[in-house]
Amino acid sequence: MLPPFIVAGLFSSYILIMGLMFSQISHFASFNTATSSTTHSLDLLRVKRDLLGLSGKELLNYFKVNLPTISSNSVFSNFDHPLAVSKVSQLYDCFHDYLFAENQRPMVQKLTQDVTIIPNVHSHNDYWRSLPLFEALMYGVTSVEADVWLTENNTSLSVSHDPRHIDPKHNTLETLYTHPLLEMLNHVNRPQVDRSMGTLDGQTERMHGVFFGDSSQSLQLLIDFKSEDNEKTYELLMSKYLKPFIQLKYLTYYDLLTEEVVEGPITIVLTGNYPTNTPVLDYASDSQESNNEDHELNKGYFRDNKRYAFLDLPLHETNLQDKLPPSVLASASFSQLLSKCQSSSVLVKLRGHLSDDEIKCFKTFISHSKKNHLAARIWGVPEWPTTTRNKLWKQQFYDLSVDYINTDDLEGISNF
Repeated sequence: MLPPFIVAGLFSSYILIMGLMFSQISHFASFNTATSSTTHSLDLLRVKRDLLGLSGKELLNYFKVNLPTISSNSVFSNFDHPLAVSKVSQLYDCFHDYLFAENQRPMVQKLTQDVTIIPNVHSHNDYWRSLPLFEALMYGVTSVEADVWLTENNTSLSVSHDPRHIDPKHNTLETLYTHPLLEMLNHVNRPQVDRSMGTLDGQTERMHGVFFGDSSQSLQLLIDFKSEDNEKTYELLMSKYLKPFIQLKYLTYYDLLTEEVVEGPITIVLTGNYPTNTPVLDYASDSQESNNEDHELNKGYFRDNKRYAFLDLPLHETNLQDKLPPSVLASASFSQLLSKCQSSSVLVKLRGHLSDDEIKCFKTFISHSKKNHLAARIWGVPEWPTTTRNKLWKQQFYDLSVDYINTDDLEGISNF
């Protein structure tokens, strides 16, 4: 047995050694924390430096390549913004936060500066892209599409191709389209908005659009009605989603008195299962229908003699096209037109291009739409093989004078 004084000495030495060890561990932990903080700051500075001046496809590619660094460090997190945490996807959330949290440059400038506008392209099923709306704008595409469903007891419009993939909390028309567009337009039109829509030389000021290189270029937004109750869908779209745009004069409209189209930064076109009755489109009650004099003075959904939503008229049904309200767009599927021309998609795919007879037949429908002042769009054109697709793109543009080439491949069409 060891003497007491030796035991006491050993115990004191143990206490001293343990104290030194804990001190080193604490110092090492503090060093790691400081290092981590420094690394985060350096990442933030590097990302912000790299993003200076980036726009369009270069901006899109930067986020895709550097997503792990950006997301892991929450470089652009902005929890004060009402839609900052959208939970659409990791890429979308990071990019969304970048647009809304960083205020050195306007959102429109970040997205479309130095971008070549492609006025003849429609982004088909745009909401399927990794960055709905934003990606099309960064490619300079001037027409996008969103399929909408009534959800949340008919109080909300969710964006989805079919009911199986509806996410009424995150993938809504407001989250993906109307809110970002309203923010962008408010930003570039701030002086006009603050002056409560003043006038210049007796004329109403034209609002600026979402393309940095040409603020007069309108963006066409096709809203595809999917729900059975199209009247309720229309009512909700007008009263909840489009009303702020109308109040700020951001929408293209049809003047019901002069029968002219007045273009604005955003042009709304309804497609799919939309209502066609004029009383529904213009919210006409029975009493107004009976009083012709008052009705003439108070047309339109908001009683301002304007119609703010246009119908996607049938390109292949000329008789029906003539009976529906005036519009700006007519569309048909590739198969529908080929059927009218006694042909089929199978024959075109085997051949690899449209024949002279098919082109001549297609032109009769497109010419009719032009007479009605309608842009023409053909959807469902084969996208594979790419050699056939490229030939059909070329024929649509050069031979048929189609106004909007409908495609899923924005990268391909931008390099065409």
